[in-house]
Amino acid sequence: PHTYLLSGGVIRCGRCNRPMRGHARKGRARYGCESDPMHPGCGRAVMAKPVDDLVTEAVIAALDSRAFADALRTRSRPEADHSADLTQLRDDEAALEQLAQDHYIERIISRAEYLAARSGLEERIASTRGRLARRSTTPFLADLPSGGEAVRAAWRAHSVDWRRRLVAVVLEAVIIGPETMRGRHTLDPSRVQLIWRV
Repeated sequence: PHTYLLSGGVIRCGRCNRPMRGHARKGRARYGCESDPMHPGCGRAVMAKPVDDLVTEAVIAALDSRAFADALRTRSRPEADHSADLTQLRDDEAALEQLAQDHYIERIISRAEYLAARSGLEERIASTRGRLARRSTTPFLADLPSGGEAVRAAWRAHSVDWRRRLVAVVLEAVIIGPETMRGRHTLDPSRVQLIWRV
C-alpha cells in the first residue's frame, strides 16, 4: 500500500517537470524534487499535508458538479484495444532504466545525451500512462457516488490507494511552483496548479 496521496507521477516540479517523491524529513512528510544517482532533481520541496488537503477539497468540489462528473465519464470511455500502449510502456520503461545504466554505471553516453533521451522517454511514458488510466476508469467512475458529500464520505471510508486512483482519474497533474515568503511549513495555494483531465 502507498503512503503518499500524490507520489507516483501526479505531483510534479514546476521548475524541471520531474515527478516529486514523497518522504519524511525530520518527522515531517513532504514531496521533494530530490537528487539521487538514478533521478537527479532540482531540490524544490513542499510539505505534503497542506498540498494533500488542498487537492482533496478540489477533487471533491469538482465531483460535486454533475457537469464535471458527466464530462469525466464521457472522456473515460474505454477504447477497443490497448495492448500496443502496454507494449510501448514496458519498452519505454526498460529503455529508461537502460539509459540510466549507460550513463551512470557504464559511462558510455554523456550527460547531455542522457538528459535529452530521458526527457523524450519520460514524456512518452507519461502520455502512455495517461491514455491507459483513462481507458481503465469507466468501471471505477460508474461505482463512484454522486454529489460532494457522498464523495467525501467515500473518501473517508477508503484506503490511500483508492484515493490515489480517484485523484489520477480526475487530475492529469499537480504542479508545484516556487516557494513564497510563507515558507515550507505553510502553503501558499498559488504555488499549486491543478491540471484537470476535463
